This record gives sequence, structure tokens and C-alpha cells, in this order.
Amino acid sequence: MNIKSLSAIALLPLLFAASARGRGGSEAEQHLVEGEHLHLKGRLGDAILSYSRAIELDPGLAVAFQRRGDAYREQGNPYQAVHNYAEAIRLDPSLTMAYHNRGVSYAELGKNRRAVDDYDEAIRLDPGLAAAYCNRGNAYRELGDPQRAIQSYDAAIGLEPGLYEAYYNRGITYRETGEFRRAVKDLDEAIRLAPGAAADFNEQDMSAASAGELRQAVERLAAAYNNRGSAYADLGQLQRAIEDYDEAILLNPENASAYHNRAAAYRQLGQFQRAVDDYDEAIRLDPRLAGDYNSRGNAYAAMGKLKEAVADYDEAIRLEPGLAAAYYNRGNACREMGQYQRAIDEYNEAIRLNPDYAKAYHNRANAYASLGKLQHAVEDFGEVIRLQPDMAMVYYNRGNVYAGLGQPQQAIDDYNEAIRLDPQYSRAYYNRGNAYASQGHLQRAIKDYDEAVRISPQYARAYVARAAVYTILNKEAAAQKDIERAVELGVDPIMLEVRIQELKQR
Repeated sequence: MNIKSLSAIALLPLLFAASARGRGGSEAEQHLVEGEHLHLKGRLGDAILSYSRAIELDPGLAVAFQRRGDAYREQGNPYQAVHNYAEAIRLDPSLTMAYHNRGVSYAELGKNRRAVDDYDEAIRLDPGLAAAYCNRGNAYRELGDPQRAIQSYDAAIGLEPGLYEAYYNRGITYRETGEFRRAVKDLDEAIRLAPGAAADFNEQDMSAASAGELRQAVERLAAAYNNRGSAYADLGQLQRAIEDYDEAILLNPENASAYHNRAAAYRQLGQFQRAVDDYDEAIRLDPRLAGDYNSRGNAYAAMGKLKEAVADYDEAIRLEPGLAAAYYNRGNACREMGQYQRAIDEYNEAIRLNPDYAKAYHNRANAYASLGKLQHAVEDFGEVIRLQPDMAMVYYNRGNVYAGLGQPQQAIDDYNEAIRLDPQYSRAYYNRGNAYASQGHLQRAIKDYDEAVRISPQYARAYVARAAVYTILNKEAAAQKDIERAVELGVDPIMLEVRIQELKQR
């Protein structure tokens, strides 16, 4: 959030000075005064005409170029603003606000390095100009230099402890650097300061300019609540986050971002219908955001409404054909519906768009496994491991595929790695036990089943498998004890006997 060109603040002394000149001054200065009156009333086009008349009469009137630059910038024409500020500076290199406001215009054009240079010059001319430090912080942040950004915000706050924008922007920067508690603290202060800005206005007989400033003050307060909510969400304090999003929406019901963020919090809490309702509102306010369709699709998918989810992923892809996540999510929905080949096609597209999309490789591997294309599955799990070598689950899943291919030793190697990465992975112990049993290493199998039930005492399948091995080893008492435990855990006795026989044969 930039401090803009400070037109209303910086204009008043200029206006008074020009008025004094205008009483006995030149015709050019009189047009300058007229332009400044129109400028204050928000009549930017008319103000530009008056400034232009002043410049025609006196091409050396630097302040007229500066003020015309301000009007052009406020009109949404930063290119013309930069041109006018440059001329003002050429005529009078001591015009602090011409440098500052040209910096603002450069920032709006995405030329942040040039903006920094202009803010530096404004600070050299007026070391007490807090706005220049704050806006320089914004430029540094855009340039990917958060430390210098924070230093600039610190300086701004040191000069002007009540400067909302400095606390707000420093809070955002802290959040981006993962310092979430500091972010909350700064946004607390921004929220404390923002209502004061709104309270300074008298709603009766309010001019168009001050009414606009009041709206901006309310929107700033809403933005602070919205961003503090996101910082709370980063800290895992989702209920507090939702409370802040509630405040943001109450202040600014047209804030699509707050609905989006609250929806994300509801999703994390498993309140999927509320999430859908908020995504509905975010989409109503800004129907062009592919990400909200994608996220609403995920909420529908979590509710089991797969057709609705697919429709949302379709729309997300229509709006943004390069959105790899939407293809990935549509693939997941297809896989849930048993449409494995279509799921593979979707994962193919996600991977084409993002060749390092580990989740897409992982789920494509699962889809291949469902179709019995086990070698393809092995290759995809290998890609996941290349991209994310520390995921125990991937080794476990590839181990299962190797077991399905009749390659128990390769399966054991993968289960070993899964267990190394996650020593409490009970399913990996169980399946490694099965692989050992298939090789005839029955004692090793029992040891793994022991570990599986130690970690997960309710793991019925591990009791059944251990009972089968005990039966082969003629340890009937131990086998019977495991059978009884499996029955306690809900295993049907008839199916239990069938399962034990199958395991013994294997």
C-alpha cells in the first residue's frame, strides 16, 4: 500500500503561496491558483487545463509542471506524470515532492529501481519525509529485498509513529518472510491507527474528495483485518483468522480477497459448505479469478460432489489454460470416479505445464497402478522420489507396486527407506513383513508384525498376518491369541479363516 503523491497535504502550502502571488502576481500564477482550487475539488481534467495555461504563459514555472504531474497521476496516467515531474525537476532540482511523486509514478509503472532512486533523492532533500521512506520500503519489497524494505519502514515509523501505511506494509513484509507473530503485531498497530483516519472526517457537508478519502480509510482498515487474518491463519489460529475476515467483510463487503481467505480457513477446518458459500461470493465479486473456481472445486470434492468439482475445474481451466493445479485436481476427481485413463490424461497435462509437479507424478502412478500398469507406476514413483526424496509414503507406495510385480526384495528396499524416514510407519512394517514372509523369512516377518501392532494396536490386518505365520510355524497358541484379537477388532471369523489360508498359501 503506497502513500500516494500526498496531493491534498502537499497542495495546501502551495495553494496559499500561489494565492498570495496571485493577488499581485502574474497571469500564469493566477491560472496555477485556479488549477489548484479545481484539483482540490477533484476536477482533475479542468485542473490539468489550468496548469497547462499557466505553463503556456510561463514555461519556467516548475511548480505548475509538478502539479500537472500530480493531476495526471491521480487521473491514472503515470506516463504523463513522469514526464511532467521530470520537467519540474529540470527547472527546479530542489522540488522534494516532484522526486517523491515521480517515484510513486515509477512504482505504478513497475519501474521500482527508478522509484528507489527518486525516493533516495527526496530523502536527501528532506530527511524527515516519512512517506518517502515508507514508499521506498514498498519498492524494495517489490524488488525482492525484504530486509531493506523493513529498514525503510523502520525509518518511516521512527519519523512518524502514527503512519498507518508503514505498519501495514511492514506487517505484510514480515508475513512474506515467515515472521508471522511480528506481522500480527504490526497489523494490530495498523488496525489501531486506521480508525483514527476515518474518524477525522465529518460526514455532513463532506466534499467529494473527503468522501473518497473516508472510503479509502475504511478500505484500509478492512485490508488490515484481512491481512492480519491471513497472518493468524499462517500461525494455525484459524478461528481468530475467521474473526478478522468477518471484520474485513463487514467493513468492505466488496472485498473478494476476504471471502477467498475466509473460505480457505473454513476448508482447513473441514467446514466445506461454508467454504463453498464464501467462494460463491468471491466469484460473484470477481468472476475472472480461476483460482477461486479451482479452490471451490476442491471444497466440492471434499464433500464428495465430484461432478460439481469437475465443473469448477473446467471453468478454472477455461479462464486460465495454464493452471496446472486445475488439471491435477480434475485428475483427482476423475480418479475418485474410477475414470483412471481420463485421470492419467489430466495428470499428463499438469506435468506438461509443470514438469516438477511431484503430486501429479504421484497420483498418476496410483492411477497407473489401478489400471494394472505397474511398471509405469514404478517409473512415476521414481520421479516423485527424484523431486522429493524425503517422502516416506512414496517409498511405501513404490514398495507395494514392486510387491505386486513379484519383486519382494525391491519392495523390501523401499519399505526400509520408508521406515528410515518415518520409524512409526506401521503399514510399512506390515507390508515389509508380508514381503519377508513371501521370501520364507518368517521370523523377520513376525518381528515386523510385532512392530506394526506395537505402533498401531488396532491394526487388525497385522494380527491376521501374524496368526497365519504362527500357524505355519506350528505355534498354535500364539496364532489363536492373534485370531481372538482380530475378532475383537471386528474381523469376521469366517473371512478371517479364509484370509489366513490365503496368507499361508502365499
